[in-house]
Amino acid sequence: MKHMRGVVITGQNTLGVSGQCPLPEEPCPTGAFIKPLIWSPCTSDAHLCATGCASLPYLLGKAVGHEMCGEIVQVGPEVRDFQV
Repeated sequence: MKHMRGVVITGQNTLGVSGQCPLPEEPCPTGAFIKPLIWSPCTSDAHLCATGCASLPYLLGKAVGHEMCGEIVQVGPEVRDFQV
């Protein structure tokens, strides 16, 4: 499996960049791969980082961040409303 870089919570008030975030070979049939151009943490990400994932410890070391703008680079076979 290929990997991509991602921002991960590494501890209380600590973020890091990991190069070991799994990258699927293909998007799901109704999904897309998006190359992020700008990213911002949301309030939930900030809370998780501030507590070091105390409420959800299984997220420690997992990639965070879903609020971004980017470029569509690949779409699944059932996607009709967006294109590369």
